[in-house]
Formats: sequence, structure tokens, C-alpha cells
Amino acid sequence: MTVESPQIDIKWTITDLERKTSDGYVYRAFWKIIATYENTETGIHGSVEFPRTADFIPFEDLTEDIIVSWTKNQLGPRSVNSLEETVVHELELKISPITFSTGLPWATPVDEETPVIEETVEETVEETP
Repeated sequence: MTVESPQIDIKWTITDLERKTSDGYVYRAFWKIIATYENTETGIHGSVEFPRTADFIPFEDLTEDIIVSWTKNQLGPRSVNSLEETVVHELELKISPITFSTGLPWATPVDEETPVIEETVEETVEETP
């Protein structure tokens, strides 16, 4: 299961591969997930290692779709879903940032200048004879 949003596009890409030059065995893929909404995008990246399997595909016959499929299978559905949720959340924060402020509702806000009024209290002491 993957995260779906009618307005947010999620794309998995492979940015690089590591392989043994002797036989072309790809043992690591570097991936990136990009979430896009209109002209705004954000992404996260990582890498995954692959075990050697009997169904070997020669390096020159590999496609990005094959490696993305291997990557998602190796990560597992929970991790894939979690990563996609994370990138969508980051994009949503980029589009509509959450703002914070400080203060006390019963106190004068710090932003406003409060005039300081100094009172002088005069005491008169009467001496009694």
C-alpha cells in the first residue's frame, strides 16, 4: 500500500548503483523519493543492499523500473509506506508551514510597547509634640 493524494505526485528514482565489475552483480542501490505539488517539491534519499539471488539479470539489461521494484521489495511495504508518508508530510509543511509563537494570554504581548508609568509616593510624617 502506498500513500495517495490526488494533488501530490510521488516518484521513486534510482540515483546510483554499486556493482561488482567482475560479473555485474548489483549489490546496492541509492534511491530518492520526490513528492511534488504544483511547483513545489521535496525529497528524501537512502540506499539499500540486495542479496545475491539465482535470478541474475545482467547489468546492461537492468532498468530503473526493475531496480525501483527491487528496492521497494527489499525495504518492505511498511517501510515504503512510511517513507512515502514522510515525504508527503515534509511537502505539506513546505506548502503550508506551521508557525509558532510564545506568550501568555493574560499578559501584554511582548511585541507591544507598554509605557512605563512611574509613580512617586510622598509620605508626610507629622511629628507630635
